[in-house]
Amino acid sequence: GAWRWRNVASTAEYVDRIRRGDDVAAERRCRSPEERAGDALFTGLRLTEGVDFDAIGARYGLDLWSRYADELERQRLGGRVEIDGHRARLTRTGMLVANDVMALFV
Repeated sequence: GAWRWRNVASTAEYVDRIRRGDDVAAERRCRSPEERAGDALFTGLRLTEGVDFDAIGARYGLDLWSRYADELERQRLGGRVEIDGHRARLTRTGMLVANDVMALFV
């Protein structure tokens, strides 16, 4: 799985760890497929072409259409998301409130 890590916050501690040859990661954890898919959807919706729900779902072994169907339909009816086949993209209106729309994926 994909890992998420956080480096030490202090510059002095970071330099000290580098000098000793220690790991600079203060914390590590494996991200779930749901988290990784949510990140892909969140960042992909920022693209003009939007996101391919089928491809992202297949990559992480998830049925994203079922998971987000109700909210996607609300966003579509609100004129913020356009759905074309297996792709979803923000409309012009959706781009103005992108963070509100994308919050459903995180």
